[in-house]
Amino acid sequence: MGCRLPDIVSCLNFYYDYMASFIKHFMTIKTAIVHILLIPFILSGCGALGVNNRLTALEQSGGGKSIQEQLAEQQALIDDLQKEIQTLRGRIQEAENSLKQKTKKLEESDSRIQSQFSRLDNETNSNKERIDYLEHYINIETSEKSGLFEQSGNSAGKEVTETDAYALAKQKFERGDLQGAREAFKEFIEKYPNSEQIDNAIFWIGETYFHEKWYEKAILEYQKILDQYPKGNKVPAALLKQGISFFLHGDKTSATLIMKELIEKYPETSESKIAAKKLNEFNK
Repeated sequence: MGCRLPDIVSCLNFYYDYMASFIKHFMTIKTAIVHILLIPFILSGCGALGVNNRLTALEQSGGGKSIQEQLAEQQALIDDLQKEIQTLRGRIQEAENSLKQKTKKLEESDSRIQSQFSRLDNETNSNKERIDYLEHYINIETSEKSGLFEQSGNSAGKEVTETDAYALAKQKFERGDLQGAREAFKEFIEKYPNSEQIDNAIFWIGETYFHEKWYEKAILEYQKILDQYPKGNKVPAALLKQGISFFLHGDKTSATLIMKELIEKYPETSESKIAAKKLNEFNK
């Protein structure tokens, strides 16, 4: 595995400090050589011969090169070292910039992830509220009675009551047996024509057609509620579903009129609020 970026930066900084110290030390040596060369001119009593002898000795110690040549080589070496240090400075700066960019990207990535989690959480809550809202507007009844009927009301020889018959039909609808539910609700209506649940049974028959996308049939069933039970609790729901059925059937004009009627006659109902949203959708 390679070194991590922070370790590389640390190594480059150490090398830079080391080279700077070396140059400082090297410059001290250069100064000392110059001082040595000036000694013959400072010390009194020394003649030209002494100076020449000292210069000759220095040149011999430098491999036969003159003092000027040695100083030039040293200066060239110092220049090379300074260039290398400058290069190292550039690399250190690049490494630091790269580290900053990667750190920034990690922070941005973490922020995006947090934002996505927050958005998903909000969508989940919104969908749950919408489901509750839709269940409320169509007045979905609880299936607790259906469960009780399935456990105790289906035993051999026991008479099926009005409540049991309605619960059984509703249970079939909830299980997705649309045809079976439709037949059960029709049988319920024939057997208990004076039941308070008649308008509800008609509504669910309309719902079976709606879920099968047989919108013409659904519209007729919803209309039965409006005509026969104009004061029943299913009227707002019947108007709403009838308007939606007209729209899905391609009759936008009728759908719009029915939604406006619902909003005007039942402004405080949840169905009215849904109708207002649907009108906006119709006009897009």
